Amino acid sequence: MAEQKAPGAEVVADAAAKQNESEKALAVPVGAAGAVGTVAGLVLRSMASKLEPQLDAITAKIASERVKETVQRLSVEKQDLDARMSLEFSVGTGLLLLGVSALVAAALVYFRGTPMRRAAALLFPACLVTAVYATLMSGIEALAFTGFGSIALLAYVTSGPNTRARRELEAFRLFPTRVEVLPHEGTHPYREAYKKARAVEVTKLLRSVSTLPPELARLLPVVGEGRPVGYYQLKKNLAYLAVVEADAYSVSDFYTVIMALEDAAPRFTLKPLPIVEGKRVKNTGVKFKDDPEFTEEFLIEAAPGAGSDPQAIRDFLSEEVRDSLFELPRAWLVVEKNAMALTVYGAFDADVADKLVEIADVLFAEHGADGGPSLFEPDGAVDTSGKSATPKKKKKKKPAAEAAAPPAP
Repeated sequence: MAEQKAPGAEVVADAAAKQNESEKALAVPVGAAGAVGTVAGLVLRSMASKLEPQLDAITAKIASERVKETVQRLSVEKQDLDARMSLEFSVGTGLLLLGVSALVAAALVYFRGTPMRRAAALLFPACLVTAVYATLMSGIEALAFTGFGSIALLAYVTSGPNTRARRELEAFRLFPTRVEVLPHEGTHPYREAYKKARAVEVTKLLRSVSTLPPELARLLPVVGEGRPVGYYQLKKNLAYLAVVEADAYSVSDFYTVIMALEDAAPRFTLKPLPIVEGKRVKNTGVKFKDDPEFTEEFLIEAAPGAGSDPQAIRDFLSEEVRDSLFELPRAWLVVEKNAMALTVYGAFDADVADKLVEIADVLFAEHGADGGPSLFEPDGAVDTSGKSATPKKKKKKKPAAEAAAPPAP
């Protein structure tokens, strides 16, 4: 009996296959550039080798010459020739090493499917040898070029997408199917339902959207900067999951559930109370006298200016909301008038994202727009079979007697 692939696994496999094909396409020009660099390096080294006899001849003339002006002229020629030969040897050696390394890296990507950024790490030894050789041959000034190239290579290798986080994200998109197969009970992580979700005949994925509604998009830069990976619809125009990766100007990945509010809320930020030398710092924010455990766990900072009354903040954070936040103490909550964002910083994790949505559902039920409908019933789920996820209404058939009746005069 042939083994049948689970639809959820195919989604992840398709994403990986597309990435692999794009990297294979990129490997072709990289390999061509490596071949050109190798040939150019060999040519430059050959040219530099041909200068050695000329340099030896000038050195011999200087040793035998007795006229001072002639010795000075020959010394200048020797210095220029020596600088030219060193430069050609340095550049030629660098191009040769980098060209061969690029060829090997391109071959690994094209024939073995090695990730491009991992294969690019093969260029580091070539960069190191080139830097040392160029410094010895051409002087310390060569480090200005080799150092810049090494930094650029390091930035490329380390700034790529987190492959594990992308796989976690693709698995999390099965959220609509998981809540149908194993309804939420608040007592288990959804990862336990992944196998059941993948075993169903037709899976549904969270709908991906290109942009957030303007009133919610304005809150995202307040939460953090970075390169957006995707926006996923929970409730149309009301609640979305945004996944963002760090870039050159930000230091952390994060994922956040951004939600529209029914009424204007006090502006504040809730975050874990910092720990210094193993002890939590003194809480200088808004406190709950009737809930000392919450005050010991979270720091609540009211935004400066009007609209941040401490009592209004306490009213917003009801007992049920506070209890739910205890389930994910690393989460941050940012509230800005008509929108709020519940955020976790770090690489995307499907289990944590499930818990994030669970807590966001509690917040949205109390303060969300349109009465705060359940986030466990996401709008516009994508049916992987290609059919519409929303069932079409069937037309009612007329009774046989009514159909056979003659038309009224």
